[in-house]
Amino acid sequence: MGERLHAAGFRPGDVVLNAFSYHMVAAGLTFHSGLRRLGVTVVPSGTSTTENQVQLIRDLGVTGYTGTPSFLMAIIKKAEEMGHSFKDDFKIRKASFVAEPLQPSLRERFEKEYGIDTYQMYGATEVGDIAYECAARSHWHICEEVIVEIVDPATGTQVAPVCWAR
Repeated sequence: MGERLHAAGFRPGDVVLNAFSYHMVAAGLTFHSGLRRLGVTVVPSGTSTTENQVQLIRDLGVTGYTGTPSFLMAIIKKAEEMGHSFKDDFKIRKASFVAEPLQPSLRERFEKEYGIDTYQMYGATEVGDIAYECAARSHWHICEEVIVEIVDPATGTQVAPVCWAR
């Protein structure tokens, strides 16, 4: 997990709000341990209320976020309802999302309106992380420990391997 979060720009000195649950699913603990391996300070907020998230982000000088894109947008909207300018009053400048797709329009909004550098991961509860984006954002990296077979959905025939890394 550490290399995937490193690819998303997290570094020692960052303070990251981990908005994944710490019970019933492994996401909270998985992200927490990956971030700690990078030397990041983790704020284990879980799925607390948006008001609590705004207070944690403000009071603790949070610089990064892990969670779903829709929850980060809900936090931003709550901060604005509370009279804050998220881009000006808060320090979050990077986010790593998983558990739901990051729509291109939402990515553009995070990056242009709020100055948040965004990255996606893909995974499943049953198997964990499968793939992640790097700064190039032109392709996905398959996680080293994962074996993936990609098949043509029409024929069921295995698709030949492709290497996009340059």
